[in-house]
Amino acid sequence: MRIDNEYMSELVTKMLEAPAPTFTLWELEDIRAFITLESEEAGVNRDKFIFHMEILFDDGFIDTAYLDDKYVGMGIARLKDGSYSYSKTALRLTAAGHRYATMFSGRDRERG
Repeated sequence: MRIDNEYMSELVTKMLEAPAPTFTLWELEDIRAFITLESEEAGVNRDKFIFHMEILFDDGFIDTAYLDDKYVGMGIARLKDGSYSYSKTALRLTAAGHRYATMFSGRDRERG
């Protein structure tokens, strides 16, 4: 799967719009739809969502809100049977995540 920068921009925008500085995947309504739908299309969307969340996490754009526990991860675990387990881990955009968001926010204004 290739990185879809437009999609990553949408994810980070949803995180920026969260009402608090920390959020869980369950609190972001549009994102939660990727997790809870059961259709075949939802599976494709779920894979795309998880792939891009992993990239954001790998690049240090999102992190756990629990600064003293780096082993919590982002709250998504791949199980041996191919399914996923989700936890209500508190996440936050890092400073790098906010800088990343400013890269495409100017681009959106230019389109507007």
